[in-house]
Amino acid sequence: YRVKIQHKRIAIMIDLRQIAKLFLRLSVAASMLSAVADRFGIWPKDVCMWGNMNKFVAYTQSLIPYIPANAIPVLAWIATILEILLSICLLIGLKLKWSASLTGLMILTFAIAMATSMGFKAPLDYSAFTASAAAFAILSCGRGIWEVDNLFGNRYNRRDRIQMIR
Repeated sequence: YRVKIQHKRIAIMIDLRQIAKLFLRLSVAASMLSAVADRFGIWPKDVCMWGNMNKFVAYTQSLIPYIPANAIPVLAWIATILEILLSICLLIGLKLKWSASLTGLMILTFAIAMATSMGFKAPLDYSAFTASAAAFAILSCGRGIWEVDNLFGNRYNRRDRIQMIR
C-alpha cells in the first residue's frame, strides 16, 4: 500500500512499510532513551523507576544475581552506553541492520534476565518481548525514509521506494 502526499505541484509516494519502519525506529529509540534518562535522574521523581545510576546497578544485580557483584556496575554502564549509541543509530538510520539486530538482542537479553529472576510475567508487563520484536521488525521493512544509510551504497542498482511525481 502506498500513501500519496501532495503539496502544490509535487507529490511523494511513500510505501506504508517506510512509515512503519520510521515509527518502529522512533518508538524503540525513544523507549531506550527514556530508560537512560530515568537512570540519570532526568525524569521527575514521581515517574522514575530508578532515579539514579546506583539504583539501576542494584536493579541489574537483582536481574543477574549469578554474575559476580564487582562485574555488575560495569555491565550496567555497558548496557547504558549501548542503549544511548544504539538509540542514536536508530534515530538517524545509521547501520540499521547492525543497530536494529543488536538492539533486538540486547532487549531480548533483558527480557530473558527478567523472566529468569522475576518470573515470566515481569517482561510481559514491561513489554520487553514486544520491544525486542519491534527492533527485529525494523529489519523486515526494507528501505526507509530519513535514514543516513540511504546516503551510502550503490545508487545505480538500488530500487528506491520514494518516487517523485510531477
